[in-house]
Amino acid sequence: MKTIAWLGEGDGAAYSVHFSLDSSRPSMGVILCPPIGIEYSHHHRLLTQTAENFASTGECQCIKLDYTATGDSPGDVISGNLLQSWHNNIALAASHLISERGATSLLLWGFRSGALIAASAVAELAARYPLKKLILWNPVLSGKALLRDAEIFARNQDAENSRFFDFGGLVTTKNSAQELGALKLTEFRYEGLRSICLLQPENERPVKRLREYLEGADVQLVQYQYGGQSEMMKPALLNIVSQEAIDKQCEYLCITESKRKKWATSISESSRPLITTNYCEKIIACSNRQAVGVLAMPASAVDVKIIIVLPNGGASPKSGPARLYVHIARTLAKAGMGSLRIDLSQLGDGAMVTDKAEKAISPYPDNSSNDIQKMLSKINQLMPNRKIILGGLCSGGHNAFHYLLNDKSHTVNELIFINPIDFYWKLGMSVTPHVEPIYNRKATDRMELAARLINTISWGFGKKLATKAARYCLIRDKYLVQVNPQLSIDFLGLVKEGVAIKFFVSKNEPGESILKASLGAVYSFLRREDKLFITNLPATGHAFLLWDSQVLLADALISSYKKTLDGA
Repeated sequence: MKTIAWLGEGDGAAYSVHFSLDSSRPSMGVILCPPIGIEYSHHHRLLTQTAENFASTGECQCIKLDYTATGDSPGDVISGNLLQSWHNNIALAASHLISERGATSLLLWGFRSGALIAASAVAELAARYPLKKLILWNPVLSGKALLRDAEIFARNQDAENSRFFDFGGLVTTKNSAQELGALKLTEFRYEGLRSICLLQPENERPVKRLREYLEGADVQLVQYQYGGQSEMMKPALLNIVSQEAIDKQCEYLCITESKRKKWATSISESSRPLITTNYCEKIIACSNRQAVGVLAMPASAVDVKIIIVLPNGGASPKSGPARLYVHIARTLAKAGMGSLRIDLSQLGDGAMVTDKAEKAISPYPDNSSNDIQKMLSKINQLMPNRKIILGGLCSGGHNAFHYLLNDKSHTVNELIFINPIDFYWKLGMSVTPHVEPIYNRKATDRMELAARLINTISWGFGKKLATKAARYCLIRDKYLVQVNPQLSIDFLGLVKEGVAIKFFVSKNEPGESILKASLGAVYSFLRREDKLFITNLPATGHAFLLWDSQVLLADALISSYKKTLDGA
């Protein structure tokens, strides 16, 4: 089972996911240290798959950790003591495993930059806890290489002049980033360890200097090479974790295939909220649905009028690509608004991946509507009679839209799309950003389409607006040549039910153009009647991967609800 909880208190707390088989208390405790920056979202599934494989034997229990200012943990911009904050997070996990979970020995595990961070914590951790083993999976060899990659990323996003050093999900001052740049795997102390496991891709030569240093550290070194690295490095929606690499680690831990059991996930959450200076967050889980969310509220006792619900965007966990959803949530909380960021049951921390490890992630899960419905029910129980806004980035908006098409509870007041690509994704279509061909309507279909539109509008708005719609549909048939009739019908149906529709679209994204072409005359009609709202943002990139672009989106969201917040 998985237990999701905050370790520690206030701004020094860390978000954690504990994996164990049923209620067992294995003696071996594993602390999983994730990579930072863009690789956090890209390889989030890898950490879950590794933890499930380890814990499924009943011989290990695992904690997957988010460091300060990464993932769902507290912290925004780190100005100093970066590494010590992360070492403190790792120590919190070690203390929890030993004092609360009954572990008698510890293993520290890291992937890529997470391996560099894990290795840097060994000396401090081994002096206080029974740390016996270390796994380094395809480690970044130095902080200098990490900074170089981050600089390339920022430059490609036209952000080299930013006042921050932006890793894409980790934001530091430029001076603080140099602390990371000084790290080297070949300069850490590994006293106290019994053995170190080093995994590297088979298509890359083992790093001789690192091997020689580890062999000279008076610690047993176990080396493995694995295949499947090229599949792992594909885009997040397409990559497949190397099961061979996980099997090698199980071999290192003396975990045989016969010991592994089918992982059946149930989720429980800690009842203790996270309370910081600016916001309060509570973990919410639907154990029977395997969906999980984080409810963010203002720290002060204000009457929250609006709650924005954000399902996963793309392959990202609920923290969002480069922590987009976390930044939105905490900015909204400071402005007096609430939010719930959700991991659907097949994404992020809602995922059970070992039974579908050979498949790529789908951002459009079959059961997304049921997950959203369960989460909305939880919100309405905790905080009834609030204005509920549902939507999200890309597939998050798509999944929200299709939930509302079948919703009979009428609890959602607004639907928001952020940089949408698809309105009707179907199995077999690409899950990567693309633009499907716009429907072409034959002249013989126009009268039928106009009749459907008029009937839909008449039901909700009356004869006057139906006449306006008829005029647009029958006279301005140049718009109908490229219209998607289903989108027009669905949007008008939602508006009839009292759901406002808002779009937040970056200048360099095709979302508004797709919308205009798909709705045709109905686009102009809904805009003229103030039923459809468009907020245009500067060029930010599809997923708002840099901090400065996230600030623009968060400010746009707050501005769009300013009248409600002011009590108008």
